[in-house]
Amino acid sequence: MLTESDIPEETKRLLQIIQQHDPSAAIVGGYLRDLAAGVKPKDVDIFITRAGLRSLLGSWQGMTPLVLEGYGGGAMRAEVAEVWEYSPLMPFPLPVQIIVLREPLPLSEVIHRVDFDFCRVGYGGTGKLLLGHGFEAAISTRTATYCGPDDPKQLARSARRVRRWETRFTGWRFLRPAGRWGEMRVAFHPEMTHP
Repeated sequence: MLTESDIPEETKRLLQIIQQHDPSAAIVGGYLRDLAAGVKPKDVDIFITRAGLRSLLGSWQGMTPLVLEGYGGGAMRAEVAEVWEYSPLMPFPLPVQIIVLREPLPLSEVIHRVDFDFCRVGYGGTGKLLLGHGFEAAISTRTATYCGPDDPKQLARSARRVRRWETRFTGWRFLRPAGRWGEMRVAFHPEMTHP
């Protein structure tokens, strides 16, 4: 299971740099999920507040705004105001995205709003690794279950995420809770079954 010691020191240093501008900044979702699942992470998403973004922009020009439509972000899209690509001053091996929340939210609330249980994990710095409901079971059984809202646009985005994950998470099952969506027909994938 994921512990704080599994998070590389360079990632912890990166978060500390961002937290100089926003003490509530946290790594959420995919990067930590990938570490726990033994999959090579593809990027790091760091969630910050608007005030944190202003401070970061005021001190460093190594940021590029990204189109919000390109942000996958699970069920958090409604809470996300902006997405920036960050080029840290320190060497870092992966792309870093700064995810700016519309309103400040506690880390527990941020991870609760993520669309799949195996993405419900956050790290806010030393002693602040938070594993959301269902995360440990999902990792140990290699079974990810949709936990997001019954919103057609969100369901379609989540279906696209599942298709991308299938190549990275071989041998995993991606499930939908039975009866969750009534008459709505959203096919994630033929193998995606009801538990």
